[in-house]
Amino acid sequence: MTDEIVPAASAYQKIRIDALITFGGHYHLEIYLRLSEEKFVKVSHKTDNFESVLEKYKNRGVTEVYLTQADYDSFTTSVRQTIISHLKSTVTEPSTPPPAIELLSGAHDILKSLIVRENLEEDTLGVAQALTLGTVKTIRHSNVLGKFAEFKKKCSREFTYSLMTAQVACLIIDQFNWANEAVKEKVALAALLCDVELLPEDFDLLKDSGYSKDKLTKKVMFHPVETAATLARESKFFSQETITIVEQHHELPSGGGFPKGLNYQRVTQLTAIYIVAHSFVDQMFDKTYREDSHAERCRIVIDQIKNQFVSGVYRKAGEALATVFGQGKMV
Repeated sequence: MTDEIVPAASAYQKIRIDALITFGGHYHLEIYLRLSEEKFVKVSHKTDNFESVLEKYKNRGVTEVYLTQADYDSFTTSVRQTIISHLKSTVTEPSTPPPAIELLSGAHDILKSLIVRENLEEDTLGVAQALTLGTVKTIRHSNVLGKFAEFKKKCSREFTYSLMTAQVACLIIDQFNWANEAVKEKVALAALLCDVELLPEDFDLLKDSGYSKDKLTKKVMFHPVETAATLARESKFFSQETITIVEQHHELPSGGGFPKGLNYQRVTQLTAIYIVAHSFVDQMFDKTYREDSHAERCRIVIDQIKNQFVSGVYRKAGEALATVFGQGKMV
């Protein structure tokens, strides 16, 4: 096959290679790589065995490829039942191990694309439920915090951080007398959906700005309320707790967060737990993270968290996080 240079168009969508390898075996898709802002190169025609092409590029270190908008829409919509059946066999049977982490990450990529397009059909909600149960089962059976480097290689950046945040939040929840599996599932689902509208450059902006709302674009500033509003359209499936966490996940105790500037008196305990967990993961796993100093870094970051979150529901969440560390559950 000869590579074909294709003029750039707005109708290309990025997708993780692992998602296509896992779920795309029965589809006939054209695969593209991006050469620049203006050009894409077609590396697989619809008649080719694209799985072998994907494996070749994956072995070269490529993690994402592109589909035409039409192929992307068709694939992400029709693949939902395949994802549900893949996950259902492992998440509903207590004796089986958790799903493969690549499977969860691929399902997360698909779910994100559907939610962003405001596709809340029954099969989309089925993917959300199966993915949530798979995530909770994974963090129940494994200390994912100690496997950051491994998961980062196998999963998308966003899913890796969502998984880490969900585990920390669930460990904190365990320190409260109202803890139960249903609450953990609500928080895990929020972790998976909080930032579905953001692109890599948006995450970079958040980091580079120090989360200062004066430096954010309108899209980044208001993504919590936009996503929450989308989820609220299916309030019979998405709990109010999940929607509230999504809407408030960038608020701060001082009221200096965004988008609404809510202080510590105006957020729920569950939201505060999520925010503290997210802050821990954000500070813990930055570019300077080293696996061989994991325990010491945990201690330092938790001390910082305790000094940052000193008011009301945030203080309780920070103290619970310190208790978790003292129990040896984070190393």
